[in-house]
Amino acid sequence: MAEFYRNPTSRENQSIIDLASRPAAVARFWAKIRKEEGGCWAWMAAKGNKGYGAFGIGGSTFKAHRIAFILSGGVIPSGRCLLHSCDNPPCCNPDHLTVGTKADNNADMIRKGRKRSGATKTPVKECRYERGANHHAAKMTPELVRALRSDRAAGMSTSRLGRKYGINGTAARKIATRKL
Repeated sequence: MAEFYRNPTSRENQSIIDLASRPAAVARFWAKIRKEEGGCWAWMAAKGNKGYGAFGIGGSTFKAHRIAFILSGGVIPSGRCLLHSCDNPPCCNPDHLTVGTKADNNADMIRKGRKRSGATKTPVKECRYERGANHHAAKMTPELVRALRSDRAAGMSTSRLGRKYGINGTAARKIATRKL
């Protein structure tokens, strides 16, 4: 860890050095983690769209598992990834994290069946993640899609469709033109 502190290689490293020098901020960080029975340390605060914990330092947001790894004595060389052995994105347990390259991370993802390609590259039945209305982040049901397309056919603008259905105009256009 001493080498990390002497030779920060990125804005992330410098921000975590700054965090580590403020005991109240470090305590605030660790208070957002709950240790679970399976060994994972679950991040209980803000999360990004892929489920990784997010923590703000000095006006910037960083992934919580990377902060936990560094605060626990780990070193992440510039350009390297952290691989979760538990495949649990909110997990911040440094024992579940190993440093690797992007190639290592991609190989791990493929080996464990977590690759999320579109149906044109990976048959839908082989994907672990639900598609369409059953996806955990879906905003549209088949009924709403039909209604949106009907409204578009009646001349409603895509920006107005977006407001009506709680999505952005680009998504509304893609749904209306069957590209999404």
